[in-house]
Amino acid sequence: MNTGRIAALLLIALGMAGCTSVPSSNKAPPAKVEERSSPSRSTSPPSMTAAEKVRVMQVLDLLDRADQAFKAKHLTSPRGNNALEYYQQVLRIIPGYQEAEQGIDRIAERYLHWAEAAIAEGRTGAARNYLTKSRQINPDSTELKRVQQRLKSAKPVVVSAPPAKAPDPKVEPADVDPQSARIAGSDNRYIQLQPQALKSRSPAMKALLAQLADRIQAEQARVIIEAPSDPQGRWIYQQLNQRHEEYRIRANLRLASKPAIRLLPR
Repeated sequence: MNTGRIAALLLIALGMAGCTSVPSSNKAPPAKVEERSSPSRSTSPPSMTAAEKVRVMQVLDLLDRADQAFKAKHLTSPRGNNALEYYQQVLRIIPGYQEAEQGIDRIAERYLHWAEAAIAEGRTGAARNYLTKSRQINPDSTELKRVQQRLKSAKPVVVSAPPAKAPDPKVEPADVDPQSARIAGSDNRYIQLQPQALKSRSPAMKALLAQLADRIQAEQARVIIEAPSDPQGRWIYQQLNQRHEEYRIRANLRLASKPAIRLLPR
């Protein structure tokens, strides 16, 4: 049980802190989620009103939810279930509450970390997106300015996708575009994967799946993964999902003789 957190909240609820925020010297550092549990009835002093008790329980619940969302990488999305919104709700209940403010700073720092990783991989578009989110949260960060300067001198990595073959008409339905060889700049929704490159998990296949992950995120598309075996299909899904830290691709797996990816509208 995080007794320091509970004690600080009780001081606020009972008006013993002298203000709506808790002084830094009176605060215990945030504890891990597994070390925290809801306060028992014995924790509440007899003078605590029902409204004050509800207030404390709301804040403890919101902090729990924020911790869980942060661990799940739900920093600012999805709407209604992300760490930033939970911390903001805490601050609406207790303006200036230090643990919530520190949590928001931690979100901005995590975006900077992701931006640096994206820059190192040549994913300048993703890096720019992460920097935008970090700037929206903490525009005065000196670390933000440093990473922005690094992005200005970075060059995107351009990878060429392996050519795709026309789909097998015995496996694919009649509405499949047989000219689905290109990815960027194309409206086709069917991308066939080279079986040997998939089997060997070649760098070219990984590059192709990274490009597809970018397109899937941009279009917010749903995905059908077709693969000759379940392990190959799961590997494809893993490659697609590890491209973007905060975005999870929605996909269904279908066994088929020819490996391919179908993009469906949202």
